Amino acid sequence: MCINAQRETFKDQDSVRVHPIITKGGDLVNTVPADVRMESFVRANNIEALQNANKKVNRAIEGASYAIGTEVKIDDMIGYMPLLQNKQMSKLFAENAAYLLGKDKVYTDIPFAGSTDMGDLGYVIPVIQPTISGFTGNAHSKDFTVSDPEYAYIIPAKLMAMTIIDLLTNNAEEAEKVKQSHPRKTIQQYKNKWDDILEIKE
Repeated sequence: MCINAQRETFKDQDSVRVHPIITKGGDLVNTVPADVRMESFVRANNIEALQNANKKVNRAIEGASYAIGTEVKIDDMIGYMPLLQNKQMSKLFAENAAYLLGKDKVYTDIPFAGSTDMGDLGYVIPVIQPTISGFTGNAHSKDFTVSDPEYAYIIPAKLMAMTIIDLLTNNAEEAEKVKQSHPRKTIQQYKNKWDDILEIKE
């Protein structure tokens, strides 16, 4: 209930999502359990919102524990960084998609509430993760299937090839712009950022 009450404070533009499940709810029926365990995802589309939401969830858990006189232990663990796509590469890809498919079939800046390791890559190097139609059903479900092989396989390959050509022509002029817009970070900087998000002190 405490976590649910916090949802009112999450900003829509941050796409915050909290997904808790009870992994252990007790050992016997008709008794108050001595050991209850929960796991949860906390997601957001930017690092500041992720850190803020994580703090609120932790406070909610601690507050609920205090209210009923129990002890609580919270282990914050690394998940996925928010997906931040490179604007320069996204622009090139969208222009190629408009050329190949028509502007009316290209959508940009659509909020993304999911999480993926592409977010972690995007913190270190410039990335994009465009999506193409050609499928029906819900992702990660048994009804997800290819409905249009041309859109599912051929069109994406063409668009990626076109974007790579754009990046590398004229002595990689566009690729240099991408590099300048996203200074490469080291693995240690990536680890340090997670320590900062989770407030881990050496």
